[in-house]
Amino acid sequence: MAELKIADPGRLSHAYLIAAPDIEAALSRAGELAAAAVCTGEGEKPCRRCRACRKVAENIHPDVITLARLEDDK
Repeated sequence: MAELKIADPGRLSHAYLIAAPDIEAALSRAGELAAAAVCTGEGEKPCRRCRACRKVAENIHPDVITLARLEDDK
């Protein structure tokens, strides 16, 4: 998987377009971006070691919410 690159690492934009070959890859990218946004570790973001990064990985971080569209039978 290619490295996540943010134009200005000090700031987040109001929106990001995530392009991926499948839903699993897209969700992985979204999780990586969310972890980078809340990361409290030193150095490269996301560090994947700090408490915030671990909580995002476990889907229990209170500031990271995953939404899904309801299945449509049409």
